[in-house]
Amino acid sequence: MLQFHRGCSEQGCHCRHCCHCRHCCHCCPFCPAGAAARGRPVLLLYSPDSEEHLALVCALAELLRVCLGCEVRLDLWEAGGVGRSGALPWLYAQRRHVGRERGTVLLLWSRGSSRLFHLWRGGEGGGEPPFAAALSCAVPALSAGTGRYVVARLDPALSVPHVLRAAPAFLLPGEAVGFLRALSGRRRCRLERHGAAVAERLRRALGE
Repeated sequence: MLQFHRGCSEQGCHCRHCCHCRHCCHCCPFCPAGAAARGRPVLLLYSPDSEEHLALVCALAELLRVCLGCEVRLDLWEAGGVGRSGALPWLYAQRRHVGRERGTVLLLWSRGSSRLFHLWRGGEGGGEPPFAAALSCAVPALSAGTGRYVVARLDPALSVPHVLRAAPAFLLPGEAVGFLRALSGRRRCRLERHGAAVAERLRRALGE
């Protein structure tokens, strides 16, 4: 269970994420009800490295939903829609939606992502059609200065490829505050108070 900001109960907040009841409020920065009005959609793209990595992807998506009120678009959460339309049509539809709503495409950069990127650059298709399609969209968009992308690195030994460096990149969990600020914008200035808690949850998901 996600457990958050103790100070909310002291301010009269009864958010279920703070004191485990079923009421929501607008004073807690981690409460979906308080953040949803400001959260923009995030399309979360990743390479399926392993079962453990998929658990991390879901944990990060949940943190974005809870902490920022983001409308997270994740194929693992929308298996029915992906199954009906197919992986690539689903991806393109989500990218269009995020673009219309001025949201963010979030690329998780892991060892698997790096390996598939080099396959994609070598003309071998990237191994995973959705991931290759995501790269095919991201690279020209970043070169043209269009779209909104953020890269989250999951391994300090990995560097972001030059063709993706126009996007802000953050090493998680250590740069969690800057990462959350990049996704939320300047309005969420109180994120500094909660960066350590968010980083700790990501460390647990990473098994550190």
